[in-house]
Amino acid sequence: MPGKRRAHAPLLITAAETRSGYDARRIAAVNARKVFYDIDTAGGQSGSAVYRVINGARYAFAIHAYGGASTNSGTRIITPVYNNLVPWKA
Repeated sequence: MPGKRRAHAPLLITAAETRSGYDARRIAAVNARKVFYDIDTAGGQSGSAVYRVINGARYAFAIHAYGGASTNSGTRIITPVYNNLVPWKA
């Protein structure tokens, strides 16, 4: 499995609809730039938010970008990524 497994992995909910609706799973692994998760996604869902729900509010922490045979992954929203996203805000 890529990256280090985290014992305190938060629940993962992806904003992208899966083949069967929305899905929630634990994060499989995290490295400096990516988050890995086992959620069934389909083509065209890249760019969707990967987020946690805390007290009813959604907090995005990654952008879904990569589909794989057994694990999908997204780019972590770290400071340089966030700074790149800010000019795109409406």
